[in-house]
Amino acid sequence: GVMVDEKLQAQLPSWTEMTSLYGSQPNIIGLERCEAFRHSLAKPSDALIGPAGMFNTGTNFLEQMLYLNCQIPDSTISTNGMRRNVPWGKHTPASWRLHFDAEVDGGVSHTDTLPIVMVKDPMTWMQSMCRHPYAATWRHTQKHCPNLVANDSDEEVGIHGRGPDKTIEVSIRYNGNKDGTTHHNSLADLWNDWYGAYYEAEYPRLIVRYEDLLFYPEFVLTKTCQCAGGKIKSENFRFQKNPAKGGAAHEGSSGMAEAVVKYGKAENRFVGFDAKDKSYVANHLRRDLLEEFKYSPIQ
Repeated sequence: GVMVDEKLQAQLPSWTEMTSLYGSQPNIIGLERCEAFRHSLAKPSDALIGPAGMFNTGTNFLEQMLYLNCQIPDSTISTNGMRRNVPWGKHTPASWRLHFDAEVDGGVSHTDTLPIVMVKDPMTWMQSMCRHPYAATWRHTQKHCPNLVANDSDEEVGIHGRGPDKTIEVSIRYNGNKDGTTHHNSLADLWNDWYGAYYEAEYPRLIVRYEDLLFYPEFVLTKTCQCAGGKIKSENFRFQKNPAKGGAAHEGSSGMAEAVVKYGKAENRFVGFDAKDKSYVANHLRRDLLEEFKYSPIQ
């Protein structure tokens, strides 16, 4: 559905570039729990599918692709079992499941909802956070962001690293919960903390790389849909080619073609990081998560 002209063709990454970053095939965590999820339902039509993920990881993209292509047979809700979010909130921590209802999803069953957790390469995700911080707060400037460790330009404008190794701490204030502020040593530690909790969660969930949804959408959507007992609506797979986000907060979000160019190029992975930042992520990003999610290591 996307026209590829000569200009776009010249910008597209090579297969070698993409596989050097993300491997040669999709990587979905949690498929072994699909059967347990389906067996936990009172009846198959009760199944719900809901996106989850930290800000800037393609949760809106996933939501739209699910609406276009997946349905739960005999579902009694108008969206055929597809939810905008998991009922405990798509950006909230994994531990809030069963303990908190997002305002728009009160009364929706937590256990009948299969979370599809979107994750993005932490290096490009941190760049996205600089453009659109949403509810995350930390002191930064356009001159130095991502800014994991305070440098001279930060100190000159009064930004001091107060975390371990002079890291710049990050907080997130989640709406609707008076105790809902989380604190993290840096952007990299936020990625560790948020995804570590979902990776270690014992309940059924799938963890899907944003890059796989971008490069292998039919495979990823088919697997996630079938996991919950759903079926693909048509042999003619439908694509969300325009930016999935709307509103001023999402201005500058990538359309599908632009995102392929942005996230498929190795040269874009470390934009904005200085030597201290790279050293910090090399030593502090959880290597087990990088290995499990099959993101290339940080040198």
